[in-house]
Amino acid sequence: MRELGEYLKRERELRQISLSKIADETKIPFRYLEAIERGDVEKLPGEVYLKGFLRSYALELGLDDHDVLERYRQLKEKEAEGDEEKTVQAKPPKRKKVSWRLRYERAFITLLLLVLLLAALYAAFRPKSQPPPPEVPQSSQQEVPEPEPLPELEEEPEIARSVEIFARDNCWVEAYSQGERLFASMFSPGERREIPVRANLTLLLGKPAAVSLKYGEKAVEGLGKETVTVVFDQEGDYQIHRGRKEDFFR
Repeated sequence: MRELGEYLKRERELRQISLSKIADETKIPFRYLEAIERGDVEKLPGEVYLKGFLRSYALELGLDDHDVLERYRQLKEKEAEGDEEKTVQAKPPKRKKVSWRLRYERAFITLLLLVLLLAALYAAFRPKSQPPPPEVPQSSQQEVPEPEPLPELEEEPEIARSVEIFARDNCWVEAYSQGERLFASMFSPGERREIPVRANLTLLLGKPAAVSLKYGEKAVEGLGKETVTVVFDQEGDYQIHRGRKEDFFR
């Protein structure tokens, strides 16, 4: 749970959001939010409330709530497996004594199975005499027509343009195309990614001043400093909207 708490705290600090603001927006008590970021599960209420807190926390940061809950489930299973291994190591299994008679019986059965296996392999791979193929009269032989060549498939046209993202500093970036989210991640300084524009492409930039965009051979200007939504089309044009515009993500 500590790993999940550190992840949420890091994402919150990257977005420069205070813990008090999250408590006001989600109505989650401040002490519970502190316990989540410390990974102190004992000071949190039952698991049903904890999952609700994690979902509200993630949505307030703009994260995928399903991804956060999946991280929690994996960490919980990992902790449970660690507890089981400790229990097994603490209580080593008792060795059962095997009688000499049982050992001889097992050895005899193993030897018998080995002999049967070798006999089966010999019968399978033994060369067999085959009769000569029957002669075919010349009158019955027919010329086999050559197969017609397959029509050549037309190659799909190459994508004309793509958007290049270059991060000069830490910045949150989300990418959508035709209502489907391509990715949502934090870019590190020096990170670069190129996205082909197959249809309308929408980018959400959490810190535009830390990002350089290039559409084809043309640099995208006028991003500003606050969160922006940038919409690209295949005609080479783009539009910049201030803030998060949900209509362009559908």
